[in-house]
Amino acid sequence: MSTTPVEEGRPGIRRRVVRSIVLLAVLVVGVRAAKPYLRGSVPPEGTPDCAGGSSHACMVLVPGGTFLMGAQSADPAAPNFDPLAEPHEAPVHEVILPPFWMHQAEVSAMDFLHCIEMGDCPADSAMRGSGFSLGRGENERWPINGVTWAGAEAFCRHIGGRLPTEAEWEFVARGGRQQRWIQSNDRPRCPRAVVDGGCSTGHPLPASLGPWMPPYNIGCLAGNVWEWTADWYGPYGAERQESPRGPSSGSARVQRGGSYATREDAEMRSAHRAALEPELQLDDVGFRCAADASAPWKRALEGLRRKKSH
Repeated sequence: MSTTPVEEGRPGIRRRVVRSIVLLAVLVVGVRAAKPYLRGSVPPEGTPDCAGGSSHACMVLVPGGTFLMGAQSADPAAPNFDPLAEPHEAPVHEVILPPFWMHQAEVSAMDFLHCIEMGDCPADSAMRGSGFSLGRGENERWPINGVTWAGAEAFCRHIGGRLPTEAEWEFVARGGRQQRWIQSNDRPRCPRAVVDGGCSTGHPLPASLGPWMPPYNIGCLAGNVWEWTADWYGPYGAERQESPRGPSSGSARVQRGGSYATREDAEMRSAHRAALEPELQLDDVGFRCAADASAPWKRALEGLRRKKSH
């Protein structure tokens, strides 16, 4: 299953037409063991905290900090210069983030199906059929794809979390520094990125396979599936911001990271922004969750623990 971009005349908006092909895959299942912690304790930053020993249910505590968000192509001497930067990635602006939790991997079809079965996720919020992972046993460890923004947000509420903000996503992609490329000092390639011409075989790969990238031990940000964020799409401001949440309204939600169908180097950059109408369900769109660090770590994962016991 692949997608074809259709330009809409304004930067960052993607509307893509889904083209069906036959997908035949051998699914390799990876399992990463969870490290034990004292009940109610908080694990160290960058250490996976998993529900039920499942790598699909691991969150990592990201320390937060201050960074320069965005990119610009106008002045080589100014911060975050990037010749591939698009106008809507500017202006470069300072962002301050408190610590937060983020899923180590993208949410799997198996976990999303459990959310539907528990009545917390709408049954029609993710597509089924060829090229989609929901309800297909051989694809259950793929990232959930064909999911609406509302479906993604419902799942994150289900586990006591939320979708990551655009700023949180970029902070992790930059590794807490100013890395131009997602989780890397150079263009992400296999096995760090599931993209066309790299690890991709025409469909997503199981998110739990990693690899887990330093410094936060979070994987699959580059490629595999585009990831919904919490923010409405809109222009950046130039002022310093603390925990920005984006515009209060809009017509499209921000997506980050590229997918298995990505071919363009520009989409592998930490600052690259895309946006999609929230009700659309495409085969290269999925998500991961985040959670405020101020809530006990047990609460952020309690939904998954409860779900695993059913």
